[in-house]
Amino acid sequence: MTGRTEQADVEQANRNKKQEEVVLVVGATGGVGKRVVDELWKRGYRTLVRNLEKAKQLLSSEVEIVTADITQAATLLPEYFAGVKKVVHAASVTVGPKEGDTADR
Repeated sequence: MTGRTEQADVEQANRNKKQEEVVLVVGATGGVGKRVVDELWKRGYRTLVRNLEKAKQLLSSEVEIVTADITQAATLLPEYFAGVKKVVHAASVTVGPKEGDTADR
């Protein structure tokens, strides 16, 4: 029984240490990003995301949400990056076909 208690203590200590590490996930509400955020959160990391409405629907209420857009410099406030130790870039841009495009392009 003591072994389980010690293991639980170690796991909690690791979780507390990770809570001090912030991982910025760009594209956190997309297909890949939401899975990355979920896994990071399960492992005890703090994560930051952008799209408030989408994030509220897709992510745990424990995830810290910030509103910014990587394509708009004015929204990238320095305080959003305080404590960030790692960045996961999972953003993409949906591009529509141009006139003359073919299916095999």
